[in-house]
Amino acid sequence: MSEIGGRMGLQHQTGSVWWESLAAFFTDAGVGVLYAALAVCWWRARRLPSQDMARAVLAPLGVLATWLISSGLKLLVAAERPCQTPAVRALVDCPPAGDWSFPSNHAALAAACAVGIACAWRVLAVPAGVLAVAVAASRVVVGVHYPLDVVAGLLVGSATAAAVVLGLSVPATRTIDRFRAHPRLKYLVADSPVDDD
Repeated sequence: MSEIGGRMGLQHQTGSVWWESLAAFFTDAGVGVLYAALAVCWWRARRLPSQDMARAVLAPLGVLATWLISSGLKLLVAAERPCQTPAVRALVDCPPAGDWSFPSNHAALAAACAVGIACAWRVLAVPAGVLAVAVAASRVVVGVHYPLDVVAGLLVGSATAAAVVLGLSVPATRTIDRFRAHPRLKYLVADSPVDDD
């Protein structure tokens, strides 16, 4: 009987290790997938009208603005991470003291990517949104953020990216038109022929 119990305990431990490894991998890999999707949106938009290209170019700028705002909020709030308390065991390396918890940069950047992707290529809006929420949840699972941290991160990232992409869309479209008229720069934002109808 004790042998069976031992085997069951080993299976539970192995399952737990597998789950922990997956969560630890996904918490960073999920954001990497979203970054890659932004690059795909830009590449695809080279064949599309200038407004679509403008949104694809503005999406990474929305991510950069999100990082700046989120990092600034972290310094203002200066909240300790859960993994910096003895009660929580982190599944990834716990950031050092001074690398604050609120809001979650991972959640903010994931949300900013998802909004940028949705603006640049609507068909990917739902998958990108689901992935962003999953990345945010993973930050709680691995023990480096509280739920409020990731909710705030999602809100900061979504609002910032939407403001950048939608707010700057008109001037960015004009800039893309100028780039497309330039003999050398046009290849950054166009893959001829471009249909601007």
